[in-house]
Amino acid sequence: MVVNLQQYNFAWLYYAFKKIMKKLKLIIFLSFSILSKILGQDIKGIIVFKECVYHDTVGMEEFNSTGTLLINVTENNSLYVTGKKLNNVDSKNVYEKNDNGVIVGKRINPGTKNGLILYKSSRNKILTYQGKAFGKPYIVNDKYPDINWQIIDSTKIIKEIVCQKAEGDYHGRHYTAWFTNKILISDGPWKLCGLPGLILEAYDEKKHFIFQTLSIDFPKEFSQLIIPPNEGEPIDFFSYFKLYENEIEKLPKKMAAKIAEMGGTINSLKLTHNSIERNIKE
Repeated sequence: MVVNLQQYNFAWLYYAFKKIMKKLKLIIFLSFSILSKILGQDIKGIIVFKECVYHDTVGMEEFNSTGTLLINVTENNSLYVTGKKLNNVDSKNVYEKNDNGVIVGKRINPGTKNGLILYKSSRNKILTYQGKAFGKPYIVNDKYPDINWQIIDSTKIIKEIVCQKAEGDYHGRHYTAWFTNKILISDGPWKLCGLPGLILEAYDEKKHFIFQTLSIDFPKEFSQLIIPPNEGEPIDFFSYFKLYENEIEKLPKKMAAKIAEMGGTINSLKLTHNSIERNIKE
């Protein structure tokens, strides 16, 4: 067997060069982060996600919205803001008449009318957000997600950025996430975080809840302060979750009363709920 030493040496040098360049890029990025901090300039960015919800329960339809993630890589914190609906569905579209003239409940989308303001700090392990139950605003102090991610040897391109696959369980659902180490912040849409880079796409096992990147502006300066929301009564996550579930349970009576006011019947009224967080234990 004849070994081509010249070809072997070239392959080895190429491999070594790639490893050196990869480490060099990381050093440059970290150096830039430190330098920007010294100069009083933070590395920021804006990522807009499309949120898709597909309910597998009878009587529920799919709805879409957007979520904007404002990140500060230097400070390792972020603000996730939702509320703008892509399909322009509002509370007036909750009730529709069927072919027999009977008014039925077609869509239930609690909470999204007021949007979500969610603050995460991976440095200080803080997760807090603004929620609402029974018409009252709350500031929910949640436990910072500790997701046992398993990084998988699989990649794909999202918005011309190479992303790596990971899987993990969080609050009753098994998620697949695609993250990039090109943006070195352990963050992502909604409460999903904890990977060595920014999550650009995520979905649960049945794809009932999907987060897809619509646009990336990085680096991108913005004036919005990344601070925890403060409008509402402070409450712990478990207490808020019980209030929220209690509100969901009372929705059928409220809907029946609304339909009665409209002169409709309640024979065809069906209410189902598929929460993104489930099986929550204190």
